[in-house]
Amino acid sequence: TWANQRWSLDKLMDNGVRNLDLDIHLDGNVVKLCHQNCSSIYSAVDSYPGELQKIATWLAAHPKDIIFLDLEDRVGDQAAVEGPLRAAFGSLLYAPKDKPANRWETPREMIAKGKRILVKGANNWYDGSLIWDGRIFATGADGGWNSRQVKYFDVNNCTQDGKALVPGQIYTISDSKLGKDVLPDSWVDQTGTIDTSNIARLFACGVNSVDADRWDDDMTASAVWSWAPGEPNNAGGNENCAEQGSNGRWNDASCGTSHRFACQNLANPDEWRVTSGGGSWEQGRAQCAVEFPG
Repeated sequence: TWANQRWSLDKLMDNGVRNLDLDIHLDGNVVKLCHQNCSSIYSAVDSYPGELQKIATWLAAHPKDIIFLDLEDRVGDQAAVEGPLRAAFGSLLYAPKDKPANRWETPREMIAKGKRILVKGANNWYDGSLIWDGRIFATGADGGWNSRQVKYFDVNNCTQDGKALVPGQIYTISDSKLGKDVLPDSWVDQTGTIDTSNIARLFACGVNSVDADRWDDDMTASAVWSWAPGEPNNAGGNENCAEQGSNGRWNDASCGTSHRFACQNLANPDEWRVTSGGGSWEQGRAQCAVEFPG
């Protein structure tokens, strides 16, 4: 009833979640993970350094992944909060000073630099040397929140609070499912609900992080934008090329099928352009060279 998640941290990360929220409080003189006060009956007290180490161990086994860590920080002591972060992650931490002044680095660039965990605070970021101001990653969020509630987002026209998303800004959308399985909605946190009905549209609209309670297999499946279900299947034994379907998912098809081409800049692997002209797969290299020389 009072669980934000029913999967462990390890399973959440294994199943694709890359934004993790941890609530930290002082219990005596020790920083611990607790839901609200550590003395509450539903506080679920846990070890702050211990759970950070789980994330660090997972990152070591997944060298091409990046984790965003949100802290709801009710401690207010920079040394006590940051010490376990530095001990667990060391040089993996991507601090504000690591970001170029005029742009965000791509995941490829961050991984190449060995910077694979970014810590942000909803309410404390201290001197900004390590913990990021969480408001940067939650455009339009209320003070103290690390997200905007999904009830304020319209997936039909891709607007938040009635306004179109601004290119270059970062959006995090959340819900709360605490108590909603046993209590009337009017008694619990009114955030709206994130589930299979809106996850795909949130991502398609350009939301950067979908911060949902109680991820399950159906929810994570709806968040995947790779192969369509049952694909690739090499139907007929001659489907050796990939095409993107109208639903945004991928299908394997005959290389003789005519499509436009996605062209990658070899000098900058993160730059892609799509041709206006199309053809079979064999014509792609020539078409890219005609429309995008170099």
